[in-house]
Amino acid sequence: MVLKNFRTFFLNATCWHSCNFNAVFEVGHYVYYRDMRGDIQDISTDGARTAFSTNLREPGTSHPWSFLYPAIRDNKNDTTYLRQIKDYDNLEDMIKSTDFWTHGTREPYHDDVVSGTGMIILGSGDTPPTPDDYCLDSWIPTTELSVQSFDCFCFTGTKQLNERIGAFQATFKNMTNENKTVKEIGLMRDAYDNKKSSTYGSIRTKVLFIRNVLDNPIIIKPGELYTFTLTLN
Repeated sequence: MVLKNFRTFFLNATCWHSCNFNAVFEVGHYVYYRDMRGDIQDISTDGARTAFSTNLREPGTSHPWSFLYPAIRDNKNDTTYLRQIKDYDNLEDMIKSTDFWTHGTREPYHDDVVSGTGMIILGSGDTPPTPDDYCLDSWIPTTELSVQSFDCFCFTGTKQLNERIGAFQATFKNMTNENKTVKEIGLMRDAYDNKKSSTYGSIRTKVLFIRNVLDNPIIIKPGELYTFTLTLN
């Protein structure tokens, strides 16, 4: 399910790209979202205007902060915006993190600026999703189900463009000695936390845009890999 947070971000980003600065500030000042901590954030002061492009299918690098990084990549440096979350054993450390895996693999990358694509996260909760959701029902730590590889796709065919926007994909490995059951999947993005710091960008948060509860839970055995795909229609 696409959450209200997703619509809020794009409403503000669209205004930023189509209005002058003063106009977008006056409008954006009253646009808020709820981050994964449950805190209400003012989108007009967290850098989202410049770090969240509305051009979802940009095929080049002229919009490097595009939410959907294109499948067409000219060189390795172009893929630093392709992100996934590193290995964390508690939710707060994950939410405030500024270090990611990048280049579609477990290559460490530190970023002091909010940017990058959406990131798949997994959970074990089965509470039905609602538009007001701001976090997973029960996040599975990435020390338990660890990201091994990932990618992001833009659909370019005429027919596909009419049906789908793009997709995210991530392969997770069960690092524990017991079966792990995945019941929910989410798509989140890095963001600035303007409630916890007066210094721009000094503290980070994460925002959940999509939350789906799986019709058929996925059981991943110890040492096994499983690839999840989340398509934006």
